[in-house]
Amino acid sequence: MKRLMILALAVGMAGCHEQKKEAPPVEPQPPTAPAAGAQSPNQAENFTKAKESVTDDGYIAFAYAADWDRYSESFAKAWITNADIQKAAGSARLLLAPVYQNVTDKVKKEQEAFWGPIPEKNRGFHDETYPAIMFFDKDGRHYADVYGPDMLTRPVADIAADVAGKLELLHQQEALLKKSAAASGAEAAKYLGEAATMEGINRPDKVAEKLKELDPEDGSGYVRRVTFDGLGFAGEKRKQVADCSSKDARWAAIQDVIKEVEGKLEDNAYTAVQKQEMCAAVIGVLHRDGGYKGSLQIPRWCKRMAELDPESLLGRSAKVVPDVWSWKLNYAEGWTPRGIPDDNTPILLRGDLPISDAGSYTLQFMYHKGKDPLRIKKVMLYDGEELVSEDEHEGEASGSPRNNSYTVTAESKLKEPHVYIIFDNGDKRDSYGMIRIDNE
Repeated sequence: MKRLMILALAVGMAGCHEQKKEAPPVEPQPPTAPAAGAQSPNQAENFTKAKESVTDDGYIAFAYAADWDRYSESFAKAWITNADIQKAAGSARLLLAPVYQNVTDKVKKEQEAFWGPIPEKNRGFHDETYPAIMFFDKDGRHYADVYGPDMLTRPVADIAADVAGKLELLHQQEALLKKSAAASGAEAAKYLGEAATMEGINRPDKVAEKLKELDPEDGSGYVRRVTFDGLGFAGEKRKQVADCSSKDARWAAIQDVIKEVEGKLEDNAYTAVQKQEMCAAVIGVLHRDGGYKGSLQIPRWCKRMAELDPESLLGRSAKVVPDVWSWKLNYAEGWTPRGIPDDNTPILLRGDLPISDAGSYTLQFMYHKGKDPLRIKKVMLYDGEELVSEDEHEGEASGSPRNNSYTVTAESKLKEPHVYIIFDNGDKRDSYGMIRIDNE
């Protein structure tokens, strides 16, 4: 799954082969620095003091790296006093939040005094890039963040828009929570579930437990939606297959995984992205344990994953996964260990084949290197889905080749010629070579 996510991040580079000279790094330029001692009207020294006058807009903390980054403090101080950001923040109490790398006893004491009523679990976030903007509701729940490397170059107007957007999400979520509190049963669960699955804002605390209490039969579907864990699901399916003791048993387990996911894809309780994570889990077991037969199914599952949400991270990764993870046998490039399946499933010879007119065609397998010979069982010529001709015999391409030529015949011109090859190498696939096609 991690590899799949890495591939998704690489989508933007797909097809870019030209080496470009990188421009020299540009020094980040913080917004105009505030005058010495300048403060926002809503700024507080710490959360204890801010709590005395907190409103429904809660708190906004401008976090900066206090002892290891020379830029982030100047950015945070410029933002907290910026008029556009102050306007976007409404009546939220604003704070400058120093974050330390070297946490001494003195720093611990200062940090405790600063955060005060904010529970320790709500005081930070895992994707730590600073400067960052952290959002808390009036009860101290950490409901959102704005952060990332581009914070150093983004226009202040864009950051102000993000601040206003997060506050709007908070009020929308709180409105749904009020509706849930006024209702009961499945209706209350529906409103709570909608609040919990809003994009761009964290879930309310203990939402899964509350949903189960309100809707024990999960008629609303929100229990399934809220409790689904994509990475956990992928790990569970991986273990389900990997724990099998034989290749046949693993293949049977993969079919069980596919059947389960097929059912879940029909369940409207799950979001499109969650369904994509299920597809990714299937792709993962097909890739790791499905052998060549599994690789044949990867493109179909990538297509389904992309169709669910083409613009999501997984939707975009679906475009490159088949090329990166599929078994490859290309006429122009020859064979490699990645083009030789570990079973007797026919593999398609890809590329622009010199086959179309009526006549006989001989495919000669010419070994180049590798500790294993290439063992061939059959070559089949198709026109579309129709088998036209085949040559079946045991051949070997090696330093001492044996019966390594196969001849197929077309009685008439072919509209959609395809060649499939069946190998017999099993797990011994350290072999490289080229395939030559001659028309007789």
